[in-house]
Order: sequence, then structure tokens, then C-alpha cells
Amino acid sequence: MQRFVLTLGILAISAVQGLATDKPNHDPGLRVQPHDALELRLVLEDGDTKGKQFELDGQKLRVEPTPVINAKDVNSAFPVPDVGTFSISVKLTDEGGRKMRAFTDANVGKRLAIFTDGKILSAPVIQGPFGKEFQITGNFTLEEAEEIAQKLTKK
Repeated sequence: MQRFVLTLGILAISAVQGLATDKPNHDPGLRVQPHDALELRLVLEDGDTKGKQFELDGQKLRVEPTPVINAKDVNSAFPVPDVGTFSISVKLTDEGGRKMRAFTDANVGKRLAIFTDGKILSAPVIQGPFGKEFQITGNFTLEEAEEIAQKLTKK
């Protein structure tokens, strides 16, 4: 079974065009469903005008309107010890894994925006294709990793 480490600054999985910050971090027009605590959306290429624009760490990003996966596609998420910090191990449903594999196969080198509760948390670059299992890494404390894992599995 292949595992892929998705390195994040904060946390978010979505396709993104550009980058977003914490000012317009929450956009009610994005149409994130109340039950969708997690959504991953593609970050669009510069010049693409579809989707919504967000700012992350001072960079403007435009994201695809349709999520790749959402909380319904997550089977489990839990903190795991990492060198001096914690990561979050994520396991998707079979269908979620198929969607993620097809998406990452087609979008290596592009950014994926991670949203929780309608807020963009991070937009890492897809380093290679991955599917049903992956890890979200960062300098997370145990408490932060537990909170993120809980948000990922909130249905």
C-alpha cells in the first residue's frame, strides 16, 4: 500500500490557483456545505478567472469551485508522532481514494487547497500521485494534530 506525505504549512486540501491568506479566509459564497468540515480543491493557474479568490500568507489564490473530496470521503484521521512534532494520518474511503488518485495523477506539481469549515488552511504542492492513505505534515503539536484530525472526520 503506497503512502504519500503531503507537506502543509497549516492544513487544507483543495485545488488552488494562486494562494490565500487569513483575511478573506472564509467565503460564504464558496458554497461549502455545513456538513463538509473538510474539502480539498484545486488551486487554479494564474490568469484563470473561475472559482473564488482567497489569500493565504499574503499570497492570492484562486480555487476550483468543485471539491476533489470532502469529509464524506474520509474514513479516519489521527495524529502520529513525527520527528519532534506530530503529523496527521488520513485514510479515505475506497471511493475517496479513487477520486484522490485520479486527481493527483492528473495534477502533479499543482497546488491543492485544504479547507476546513469553509476556511482555507493550506495549499501544498502535489509532489506525486497518491490515493487512499496519506499524511499531512507540519510543525503540529499533539493538540493541533488532534484538532485537525477531528475536523477532518467531522461529518
